[in-house]
Amino acid sequence: DIGAGHIRGYAGLVHTALPISEHIPKCKIYVEPFAGLGRTAKHAQADQIILNDKSEYAFNFLSKHFNAQITNLDFEEMFRLYDGPETIFLIDPPWSKAEYEKGCRNGAFCDRAPKEYYDKIFEWLPNLKSHWFLCGKKDNSRLKDDRWFHKLFKSKRKIMGGNISTLVMSNKPFTNYHQSSITLSNKGDAKFE
Repeated sequence: DIGAGHIRGYAGLVHTALPISEHIPKCKIYVEPFAGLGRTAKHAQADQIILNDKSEYAFNFLSKHFNAQITNLDFEEMFRLYDGPETIFLIDPPWSKAEYEKGCRNGAFCDRAPKEYYDKIFEWLPNLKSHWFLCGKKDNSRLKDDRWFHKLFKSKRKIMGGNISTLVMSNKPFTNYHQSSITLSNKGDAKFE
C-alpha cells in the first residue's frame, strides 16, 4: 500500500476511509481540499470529483490513479471555487506536522502546524453552503464542537495496541447510505463487494 505510513501509529484515513465513505451520500460535486492519496475519494459517488493536494507526490499519484479533476491549489481556494448546496467536502488536513517533517509521508505537503489549518478551516465552516465532513485524530477536542454532529470511526486494525480511529465532524447528521454494499473481510476491515 503506497504511502500507508504506519509509523508511530499515524495511519490517517488508510483504515477508516471506507466506513467514513458509507456516510457520504451520492452528490453532484465531491471535493477533497487535502486529498493525499484519495483514500476516501475512491469510494465517492459523484457526478464530478475534484481532488486537491499541494504535494507534488500526491498530485502525480492522483493524476495516475483517478478519473477526476486533480488540482494543487491552496485549500481555501477550493472552498471559494466549489462551495454550494450540491457540493460535499471531505476535509482531512494534516493531523501531525512531525510525521511530515520526518519524511514519513512520501513528500506530503504541510506548510504550517495542524492547529493553523484547523483554525482557518473553522473560520470557513459556519459560512459554507455545502455538506461537509472534517476529519482528525480521535482526541481532537475541536471536532466535538456542539454546534455540529460528530462520529468516531474505528477500524478493527490496531497500531501500538490501540484501534485505528478517526473523529469526523459534519454539519449534517450521520446517515449510513451504503450499508447494504458492505461486508467484513477475514482481516476485519470493511470491503465493498
